[in-house]
Amino acid sequence: MTPKFASGSMHGGLRSRPSEPTTVIVVGKNMGASVSATIDFRMMRRAYVERVRVGDVPRHDACDASVDLMRATHHFGVARRTTCPICVEQQLRNVTYLFGPRLPRSGKCVTSAQSLREFNSRPEQFTAYTVEVCMSCRWNHVLSAAPCGGRRVRTRATTTRAAKVR
Repeated sequence: MTPKFASGSMHGGLRSRPSEPTTVIVVGKNMGASVSATIDFRMMRRAYVERVRVGDVPRHDACDASVDLMRATHHFGVARRTTCPICVEQQLRNVTYLFGPRLPRSGKCVTSAQSLREFNSRPEQFTAYTVEVCMSCRWNHVLSAAPCGGRRVRTRATTTRAAKVR
């Protein structure tokens, strides 16, 4: 899978992404606090689609989804109402991949909402990348990167202490 960016395609795919969620430094009331944030790639997508339309990027470079991504999309992709911006023939499908500790280097394809909820309740921190894919022309683009997991495990002692404080 090769994510698309305004500057062209990035070789190495999602494996070159860090496994930690993106951290943003808050400015304002809680000055200096770090918070995990979701990154939205829609602006990069618009710019890349425009580059394809004007001919700066050849269509075969834009529509280069790997066999594994196409297979995952076919079996686990969630249909969207949006049509493909390149071929305008078929509706896009979303696939989500998780990257983080104890997962394969190439990530793990999330096969259901239940699976994503299970990963979200784990103490390890993961990053969930949502990719849109066209089954017709093989267009693919990363839509968002969101933190997942990192929940603190509550022990019985912690719960008992919290009850006594009240």
